[in-house]
Amino acid sequence: MKLGIIGGAGLLGSTTAFVLGMRDILDEIKLVDLNDNAAKNQAMDMGQAILPFSRTKITPAHYADLGDCEVILVTANMSTRQVTDRSERLKDNMGLLGPITAEIKAVCRQDPIVIICTNPVDVFTYVGWKLMGSDRSKVIGFSSNDTMRLKWAVAEVKGLDYRRLECVCIGEHGDAQVRLLDQMTYDGQPLTLTAEETETVICLTKEWFKEFSGLGIKRSTGWTSGVNLAEMIEAIMTDSKKLLPCSAVFGGEFGYNDVACGALCRLGKNGVEEITLPLNNGQKAEMDAAVAKIKEQISWTNL
Repeated sequence: MKLGIIGGAGLLGSTTAFVLGMRDILDEIKLVDLNDNAAKNQAMDMGQAILPFSRTKITPAHYADLGDCEVILVTANMSTRQVTDRSERLKDNMGLLGPITAEIKAVCRQDPIVIICTNPVDVFTYVGWKLMGSDRSKVIGFSSNDTMRLKWAVAEVKGLDYRRLECVCIGEHGDAQVRLLDQMTYDGQPLTLTAEETETVICLTKEWFKEFSGLGIKRSTGWTSGVNLAEMIEAIMTDSKKLLPCSAVFGGEFGYNDVACGALCRLGKNGVEEITLPLNNGQKAEMDAAVAKIKEQISWTNL
């Protein structure tokens, strides 16, 4: 099994490669980058670093080398300027995805599964699907950091062990998130928050990205994203059928069409094999609002 990473020398691409390389589940990880020397630098260093733990090969590559990759990860983002909302990235990144998908289509003998990390993720997952012309199950957006941060906030507020907590965040990868707080469990038992705790948790999750971006370092969330992307890619490559939060293209499920939005997805060798939305009535209204917001942004792309 082989993975191609476009933007493989960057923070997000290289951290994902390292986490997956350490897991010893892939034959090869190919790093493609505009900066050839940076890709070679990462491959030379990382390839030696994982030798005691893994048989995975880390290699520098070009688009022409991606034809035998089952999964291709797109981490390319045009700008690292300071923003307070991921939707501000839309104009910056509009010119990226067209050339990238054209290169993928030109070299791949069969449709690979393409994972999009370009922000705003939900919009570009839909755009990527349209440009690829492949089955919608094979273009997936990365948004599971929202779930990790929700779990982190709940664990902080309640003083609990993060690893024993389960909760999910879906909807837009942005301000229109849908937090499934009524479905949380701790050690498998239902967990509830007081009204005050709920307000604090939501505040923490809303302000985290603004604080992180406001540091002015112009650095993306490489480590957090690398860990969560590795979980997604492992589920696909091992055909585990694991349910994970990610952005999926809807084709009528739950009444949503022509949009990509965060949902719980069963991932396997065919990509998104099932989309689930475990919503109560109030959360359905939140999901409707998230879908409407994403659709409006999609309309700006003139596809």
